[in-house]
Amino acid sequence: MMEEIKGFSHVEYLAIFLAMVFAFVVAEFFEGWSSMLKRKGRYIPYWEHTLWTIILFISLIINWFLVWPRLQYIDKSMVTFFLLLLPALVFKIAGDFLFPKLINNIDLKLYLDEKSGIIFSLLGFYEFLQISIDYILEVEVVFYITIFRFTLMLWSFLVAYTVNHKLRKILSYVGVFMIIYIFIHGF
Repeated sequence: MMEEIKGFSHVEYLAIFLAMVFAFVVAEFFEGWSSMLKRKGRYIPYWEHTLWTIILFISLIINWFLVWPRLQYIDKSMVTFFLLLLPALVFKIAGDFLFPKLINNIDLKLYLDEKSGIIFSLLGFYEFLQISIDYILEVEVVFYITIFRFTLMLWSFLVAYTVNHKLRKILSYVGVFMIIYIFIHGF
C-alpha cells in the first residue's frame, strides 16, 4: 500500500473518517439534548438521566482524546481500523437508547429504569473494548487504568442485570468522580 498520496498519508486519511464518525456521534448527543429542551413540557425531568447523558458524552470526548496514541495502528489492517471505530458505534447505540424518541409525557426516571439494562450493558461492552483494543494493539497502558476499566466493566454488567436502583446511583457517583479525576490528573 502506498504510504502517501500527494503528501496525504494513509493514517491521516483513515483518521479523518474516524473523526467524522465521532463528530456524528457528538452531533447525536447535541440533537438529543436539543430535542428534549425544545419539548421540555413533554418530559418529566430526572436528575440521574441528565447525569448519565453528561457522563456518556464526556466519556465519548475522553475516548476521542485516547484515540491519539492508537492512531499509529489505524492502517495496520481492516481489523484494527474497525476496532478503533467500534467505541464510537457503541456510544451511538447507547445515545439512541439514552435519549427517548418523541412521545408525549415521558417520565425520564421510568424511561431510564426501562433502558438501563441496555445502556449499562453497552457501557460494560465499551470498557471490554477498551481493554481488548489496548491488549490487541499492545498499547502501553498504566496498570491501574486497566484495573479501573475492568472494575467498571464488571460493575456495569452487574448494574445492567440486577436493575438495582441503589447500585445504579452509586455507579452514577463513581462516574462523576472518574470524570473529575481524569480531568484533574489525566491518565
